[in-house]
Amino acid sequence: MNQRKFEMAKHAYTTVPYYRELAEKNPEIPEWIKKGINWEKIPLVEKNAIVQKQEKLISEEYLGDLVMKRLTRSHTSGSTGTYLDVYWTKQDTAASLLPLWMERYRCAGIRTKDKVCLFNMVLENEYDIKNNQMILSKKQLTKDKMIRIYEKMQDFEPAWLLLHPGIAEMLIQLVTKEKLSPLKSLKYIELTGEMVLEGLTQKLENIFNCPVRCHYGTMEVNTIGYEKDGAYQVFDKSTYVEIMDEELRKELFSMCNIANADWTKPICVSLHIFEEDKAFLTMYYLGIFGNPVHRNIGCYVEKDSDYGLCQKVIDKLVQAEKER
Repeated sequence: MNQRKFEMAKHAYTTVPYYRELAEKNPEIPEWIKKGINWEKIPLVEKNAIVQKQEKLISEEYLGDLVMKRLTRSHTSGSTGTYLDVYWTKQDTAASLLPLWMERYRCAGIRTKDKVCLFNMVLENEYDIKNNQMILSKKQLTKDKMIRIYEKMQDFEPAWLLLHPGIAEMLIQLVTKEKLSPLKSLKYIELTGEMVLEGLTQKLENIFNCPVRCHYGTMEVNTIGYEKDGAYQVFDKSTYVEIMDEELRKELFSMCNIANADWTKPICVSLHIFEEDKAFLTMYYLGIFGNPVHRNIGCYVEKDSDYGLCQKVIDKLVQAEKER
């Protein structure tokens, strides 16, 4: 991974206009990358700067795809304070999600072709079916609307559900209070996007009689980790998670206008490396906080999390006792 991150940085500083501008201001950066040294001195890019310079963040190798609308566009939710458009090729999307799909298959035999139900805020209608996906609107979820949606889910017969924990809790209340039948076709439930409160996973497994797992990711890198043994196992083949040192932590806290002197957790940044070693970003501040803890069992992120200071918070970040 150490060599791959420098290969990714080389690609970014060679083909991305924004990074070339950074290199012009800091001519030593290309030499560091070439020699594979001083990684910690390579500039960390803040999201606000990226938003202001988005037109300069597309690699020249992808400009043709962008113009021809062959890139898939998504955007961040703004939970870390700033919205950001993100563009993917189909190949890179598949590569970034492969570790997650492997875990889904190991856990419950879930395949990409299996029927899935998920909720979003964009859909105007109550639901829409696209191929093997039933997309359900979570706007104004009254009891009557939830009952109608649940009946549609029963007719659709999904193999699995991809849910925010808040929606999962609403489904639990709906099924128990209205005495509705569980979804008999279900083989698996995945929770993502929010803190998972204690007891929620067990309640889901008891009601729907299927395994429930938690996934942690961002729109910028798709997937970071998957629940295993009470923690999130980081997918270190596709995502590089780095703990910032004390000096950089203070600098970033200053950038974020965080004044709480008791808030002493180091900064965590996530760095995506595609299979083709091409990258949209190099070092990039996601607005995620965590404490490093060492184990000999791999790279993990503790499952329990909380929200504060308008930033996503991870209680503990666990890294293997080896060079990352």
